[in-house]
Amino acid sequence: MKVKVSNNSLYVNSKKIDFPFSIERYLIVDKIIIVMLEPPLNKGYNENIFAINEDGTILWQIESRDYLKPNSCYVNIVDIENGIIQANGWDSVIVKVDVLTGKIISEEWIK
Repeated sequence: MKVKVSNNSLYVNSKKIDFPFSIERYLIVDKIIIVMLEPPLNKGYNENIFAINEDGTILWQIESRDYLKPNSCYVNIVDIENGIIQANGWDSVIVKVDVLTGKIISEEWIK
């Protein structure tokens, strides 16, 4: 699978997928591309993580949760284990997310 990023566009093999904001980071986990966007802080676009399969289809956008502040997007993603990623939120939360579904399986607040 060939993956390329250019601003707000992701190219999977030869298919182009456009997002509303620039792509900050991506991971490939179990042949699924996890994309984290970098929305402007004043946009309130908190669900800024997506999963895309090998044919360029968007599988999911991370589910919504309760946020401490209106502008609390995710700022980092890490592949941690067996189809689970960790996402760190701007509002000091760490969530673990199922790569297949985008469901948050645990949530931890840090200081």
